[in-house]
Amino acid sequence: MQKMKIEEVQKNLSKLVEKIDNNGERVIIQRNGRNCAAIISFADYEALERIENIIDLQEADSALLEAEREGIIDFNDYPGDSDVDDENFDNDYDDDYSDDVYHDGV
Repeated sequence: MQKMKIEEVQKNLSKLVEKIDNNGERVIIQRNGRNCAAIISFADYEALERIENIIDLQEADSALLEAEREGIIDFNDYPGDSDVDDENFDNDYDDDYSDDVYHDGV
C-alpha cells in the first residue's frame, strides 16, 4: 500500500485514479504527517459495503434475539405474512419519493 502526501495526490490525481482503477492499488493520503484518508478501487469499496451490510444484519439479528430472550419482543405475536401488498407498496413508494420531490431545483 502506497502512502502519499496530500499535495502529491492533488498534483497526480488523474494518474493515481487510473493506477488504482487498473491495478486495484490502495493509497493512504497523509496530511501534516498523519494518515487522514485512503483511496481504494470501486470494487474494494463495494466489497467493504457488502461486509458492513452483513455485519449490520448480524448485529440486528443479535439485538432481536436478545430482545426476545428478555421478553421485550415475542416473535409469536408477529406472523410471517404481512398485510402489506408488495405491488401497491412499491407504487406508493415511487410516488412519494420521486426525484421531483427531493431534487427540485437542484
